[in-house]
Amino acid sequence: MTSRLSSLLSLIFPITSLLFLNSGPHTVTDALLWTLPFWLVLAADWLSPSMKPLSVKNSPQGFYNGLLYGLALLQFINLAVMIKFVSELTWLTPQDILISIINLLVVRFLVGTSSCCSGIIVAHELIHRGRPMQRLLGRLLLMSVCYDHFAVAHKRGHHSHIGTPHDITTAQRHESFRAYWRRVAKEHFLYAWRCEKRRLYKYSRGFLLNTISNTVLQGLLIELAVVGFIYAEFGLLCAAMFLYQAYSAIRMLEAVNYFQHWGLTEESHDAIAWVSDSWFSNLLLLGLPCHICHHQNATVQFQDLVYYEQGPKMPYGYFVTNLWVRLSNASFRQNAALQLESYSRRGE
Repeated sequence: MTSRLSSLLSLIFPITSLLFLNSGPHTVTDALLWTLPFWLVLAADWLSPSMKPLSVKNSPQGFYNGLLYGLALLQFINLAVMIKFVSELTWLTPQDILISIINLLVVRFLVGTSSCCSGIIVAHELIHRGRPMQRLLGRLLLMSVCYDHFAVAHKRGHHSHIGTPHDITTAQRHESFRAYWRRVAKEHFLYAWRCEKRRLYKYSRGFLLNTISNTVLQGLLIELAVVGFIYAEFGLLCAAMFLYQAYSAIRMLEAVNYFQHWGLTEESHDAIAWVSDSWFSNLLLLGLPCHICHHQNATVQFQDLVYYEQGPKMPYGYFVTNLWVRLSNASFRQNAALQLESYSRRGE
């Protein structure tokens, strides 16, 4: 029961976002105070107790599936309420303009974080599931942040080529996050497109049927249609904010991808992922820090993932490291290089 109740911590960001959106617009001071849950999460992640290696679990699925579906529902509700919120901001006086700008910045901050946690991370869980409807829901969640092609790039690319020079997702030792972000933002889409072309070529069903069956193209067209609808019905600002929250969520995801496998294409060690033992990160991010277990068997559901220690260890949890990677990348890389050298020497 304690484990189930603890897993409800994953609702922090989507519920905070929903409450903020439903109770606004806010004064400048109040709007900034609504970011407090994020800073409390950051502090809790910094001070988090450590996970311990556990044996294989077999948890009941009903509660945890319900949590996934609840998070998915909150993602779609938050985006709808966000669009309404943004459309009702006023811009008549200098004070209105200041209040509206601050509210928009907090919207980007809260909804972008929520879209990563209750959107992309839930989608990551669902696209690995066996049921078609669950995989479809995962794709719809990815479409809510304009990143549907991630499903193809992640499953067929990252999981197939992890630890090799062919893995787009693995950052090189010399690679900064800025360079990594610019690279993967383009290469993930191109890789997914090439994968779909190769898959459909095998069927030889003709250009029209292959085009219709191209899942990357399907996702792109739906994403464009959603943005077009928002623009037509609610205006340019709402469409821009929809894209902005998507950008924020994707950038957070790619920061995670960056530090999860940074520098692990070298032949000097056998690790497939960095290790984080943050209990708090694990609960809020649906088992994502148990990344080694996920790569060993991607069909294991998040509540049954177990923590393994065989890899270089991050000094902090995922939330702290995500911020570290983006705000002080040089110091992150310096620390990570030292950790890798230390880890490599253990195997000598």
